[in-house]
Amino acid sequence: MSLDPDLPRKDMYSVLLVILPVVTQTLASTVEGHQDSEEDSLKACSDLLIGQYLCGEPEIDPKTQSIQGCSKDTRTGYVWCTPAPGVTCNGLHKNGTFPKNVPCEWTNGQSFETALLLSIFLGMFGVDRFYLGYPALGE
Repeated sequence: MSLDPDLPRKDMYSVLLVILPVVTQTLASTVEGHQDSEEDSLKACSDLLIGQYLCGEPEIDPKTQSIQGCSKDTRTGYVWCTPAPGVTCNGLHKNGTFPKNVPCEWTNGQSFETALLLSIFLGMFGVDRFYLGYPALGE
């Protein structure tokens, strides 16, 4: 839209006052749409590569001596991680961390000390294997 230079200044200002809200609203919606598409294009935190996140020490379950949340089926547990400085991702919790699956050694909940003592004193009879749930190996 071109403005006629012969229009008085008052009319030009009134035209600008009409156009300005429309232009600012259009720009604002464009910026919001860009931010939404930027968030959609972010990689999921669980898909970050090594070096793009920092993880703390896993919590160990005192009963099983394995990572808390270790699953028998998947043989994975989780640790809480934070993205490396300058890395952004989707799926962060309010405190800025996300759970990352890590491999774990699943134990059936039996005591390590008990299994050790059974192995030392009654291992020749396979009692420790029966205790750990491996009866075929205990024969």
